[in-house]
Amino acid sequence: MKGTISACLLEMTDVRYGAAVSQTIVEASGLDEFKLRSPLSEIPDSDFMKLLGATLSTTKKSLEAIADEFGEFWCCTYAPRVYKSVVSTFKNSRDLLLGLDKVHVMMTKAYKNAHPPRFDYQWQSDNLLKVTYKSDRNMIDLYVGLARGVGKYFKERLVVRKVDDSTVTIQFFPA
Repeated sequence: MKGTISACLLEMTDVRYGAAVSQTIVEASGLDEFKLRSPLSEIPDSDFMKLLGATLSTTKKSLEAIADEFGEFWCCTYAPRVYKSVVSTFKNSRDLLLGLDKVHVMMTKAYKNAHPPRFDYQWQSDNLLKVTYKSDRNMIDLYVGLARGVGKYFKERLVVRKVDDSTVTIQFFPA
């Protein structure tokens, strides 16, 4: 996976918990901090899972809580700064969430060894979207947090629910 994910997670812990906590997380993971903070580095999935596990144990937070914090930080702070040209093309939560698969397709063409998750979409009603998460990484909890973060970024009310290990529903509420 691209180091931008681990870099964002560590930047989030710097901001929310302080540099000392981030340092404890890195030490607990046993990984190279420079590589983890380098957005263009290649991070083995197993190393990211070690980092995530160290984050959970150090902060004593649940996976859902950290995924929500990560999603909000990614969507409201990190991505608008690092991926401004991509984020600025979307006008609302619905457009961004539906456009994410196309963004990931572009990433796989632009970045060597990029394997982001893919998504299938099926409307259940006018405001209820079923998303099928397709990835061998089994990081659907991060996707749930990111989808919630998208709603916060656009200041729109969304209800995001994990149905199972490959399915999420997103309910959009009118402004």
